[in-house]
Amino acid sequence: MTQTKGRLSNWTKKLVIFITFLTAVILIFSTILGFKRFSEVFNEHLSSPLYHLRTISEATNENVCVKLLEEVNANYKYLGNRNYSDNEVCQIIDAVKFSGTIKSKLTSPVITSCITAVQLSRWLNELGAQSVEHIGSYNCRKIRNSQKLSEHSFGKAIDISRLDNAVLEDHWNDSGAKGEKLRKAAKLACKYFTNVLTPDSNNLHKDHFHFDNKAGLYTRWHYWFGCK
Repeated sequence: MTQTKGRLSNWTKKLVIFITFLTAVILIFSTILGFKRFSEVFNEHLSSPLYHLRTISEATNENVCVKLLEEVNANYKYLGNRNYSDNEVCQIIDAVKFSGTIKSKLTSPVITSCITAVQLSRWLNELGAQSVEHIGSYNCRKIRNSQKLSEHSFGKAIDISRLDNAVLEDHWNDSGAKGEKLRKAAKLACKYFTNVLTPDSNNLHKDHFHFDNKAGLYTRWHYWFGCK
């Protein structure tokens, strides 16, 4: 009996050692793979449209704006710095009247910032939607339930309600092609905007996408880990 207990004790020790060794190996490989993935995503970020956007000065100029818009085949009219409200803070830097790209048309022109038009054009070019309905960009107002001004106040945000025949309010949770198209569009928007809100975000966005490019550290976290 004593010998049997001794054998069991030895086997138990060996098993514990083996499990400890195996756990250490798994942790080491997980760390290596995790670091590799982090490096890949970081390198992707450095070459991403968002990182390029962040390297451009907030106060750009007409030459920079026009060059970027021409590169993305945007249809636009450059308006310069504009303020359409009684609040002097609510100014659009490099405002443009944007109507879409060569292949993707907005149902009506929208006045927005140059950078928003550039990123929206990039998104549309990759998405391939032919007709896009929006519900506005510039609107000098505070964020709901907050004292901070919305990005709409500077023309840095835009709200999208329909892509071709896919309507956000009607088809977001659709299991067919329309719903899939909208969800794909939202995921793709994370590549070009730092803040992407969908009907899944809250009830205020049950009928539209909200895209904006507020600068800050959040930009990097958002790009690395994605958005909903």
